[in-house]
Amino acid sequence: MITSDNGVWQLFSFRNKQMLFKILFYIRYYRKKVKFLLQRLFKKKYVVYHLFPFNTLKVTLKDEDVHELYQICEILDKHGIHYRLTDGLALGLYREHHFIRHDNDFDFDLMDFDALDVLKEEMLQRGYKVGREAYFLEKLQQIVFYNKDSLIVDFSIWFREDGVLKHYGEEHFVRIQELKYFETLTDYECYGYTFKLPGHMEDWLVKRFGEDWRVPKTYKGDWKQECKDIHRFFTWLIVGIVLSTYQVSYAQEIGWEVNARGFFNNLEGKKSSYRQANTYAGFRIQPQVSLGVKENTHQLVAGYDALIDWGGENYLDKEGFLAYYKYQNQYLRVLLGKYPRRLMVEEMPEYLICDSIQIYRPNMTGFDFLYKTKSGYIEAFLDWTSKRGADSREQFMAGGMIQFNVGGFLLGANGYYYHYALEFGGESYKVHTMHDNTMIHPYVGRNFKLSATTDSLGVRVGTIINFDRDRGLEKQPQARMGFLGEAGLRWKKWGVNETFYWGAGLQRLGADGFGEYYWGDPFYRSPIYNRTDLSYLITFDRYATLKVGFIIHITDKGVQTSQLLTLIASLPGKK
Repeated sequence: MITSDNGVWQLFSFRNKQMLFKILFYIRYYRKKVKFLLQRLFKKKYVVYHLFPFNTLKVTLKDEDVHELYQICEILDKHGIHYRLTDGLALGLYREHHFIRHDNDFDFDLMDFDALDVLKEEMLQRGYKVGREAYFLEKLQQIVFYNKDSLIVDFSIWFREDGVLKHYGEEHFVRIQELKYFETLTDYECYGYTFKLPGHMEDWLVKRFGEDWRVPKTYKGDWKQECKDIHRFFTWLIVGIVLSTYQVSYAQEIGWEVNARGFFNNLEGKKSSYRQANTYAGFRIQPQVSLGVKENTHQLVAGYDALIDWGGENYLDKEGFLAYYKYQNQYLRVLLGKYPRRLMVEEMPEYLICDSIQIYRPNMTGFDFLYKTKSGYIEAFLDWTSKRGADSREQFMAGGMIQFNVGGFLLGANGYYYHYALEFGGESYKVHTMHDNTMIHPYVGRNFKLSATTDSLGVRVGTIINFDRDRGLEKQPQARMGFLGEAGLRWKKWGVNETFYWGAGLQRLGADGFGEYYWGDPFYRSPIYNRTDLSYLITFDRYATLKVGFIIHITDKGVQTSQLLTLIASLPGKK
């Protein structure tokens, strides 16, 4: 039992603790403030004041905070301040349609900002205090406010330099973004309000968070590690020294990345099937370094590709160098050289490129042209697989993919022309001839968004048209045609894909041409073929994804199944 004396003592002790906390806080406050003012007085290159009376990592946004967010937006609009919501706040509103549950602040970007006194006065009137101020070369880069409810409001100021936007909010670092993401903004409705998000939103999300921005994270990590547009100063310095001979008006940048793919695919079946039972497994790694200029609009990339084939006799079963030039602006991307096939806007479908070829020949030699807008894309490529020689035949593939959204429907086509100069006949009698194989797949489809996150349903129907000709034996191409229907469901981490083909069997010369002038899946030799893909994704942080799959193949010769594991890992470094 607590006596009244004990209660008084406990209350007195609690009050003493509060008083002691305040005294210590104000000691730190005045020490940091004096240091901050002195550094500004002596014009130190980077100056920062940072002090909050609570642990900023232990606070989170609540849904009711949206009303305060909207009030702050109205203040900025009233004073004509050019702003947008950004970073984790923008990601949550766009992807989740609400605040990310572990996010702890409101993130604003300001451009052409010269109203610090006005902003401070408005925020102080609303009960906010300054928790952080950062200056670089005497220019304000960041100011962060907090209130008695531990609500944090972060304003980052961006400046126009060398045709891009730059922000120096962290010592030794600079963030760089293209002007297009600020000059046109995205009006986005959420919580019943309309907010200003970056322009070209999904493109911006890729540049800011990476290709996996759609995958939610359950923790708040180091934002600098997750930020794709941040760069260290010393990297620029090294590149500038090494390449000082090439004096240009913008800084060169060195980047690197390492991509890896582990695979296990076990196909079961009988000998009479179109595709023999087989198991292939291995691990492939591709380290790359790049040299870019003009915010990586122009890049030279060099890398190495190595495959360890499980069960092979050698430590490295296949290896080779990558080297290519990359040009990219808002809408156009050009690749020229030897580059990874994964850079294509979409993985080519199985009826064009079989899964085993995708794995064992993952690189292309030639060029790739991609034009992409909000409504769709056009991609054309040339893959020169072999040149004519004493022991080799000329081989190349030229093709493309096109898709556009027209009135909510997807109109598109995939296809290629494959040319193969081959030898026909035995050792005593050889005929030098040529084989041409053309595949065209026009289609119409529609995607349905099932939730505010990544849940979706997609449907496509179309026709596969095949023209196949051996020039030494035939005067006219042999035409074959069939119906192709596809449906794909994505629900959380689960996936179900259904593919149905009905028509004339493709690859009319059968197994004799597979891997030479037929690169598509041999199951499409069947006049009727149904494929069901069941998959589950397991994500390890942001660096690796494991796909567990089970596939059912049904043809006129029976049923076969595949079990697969695919691990995709990426260390993005700096691109």
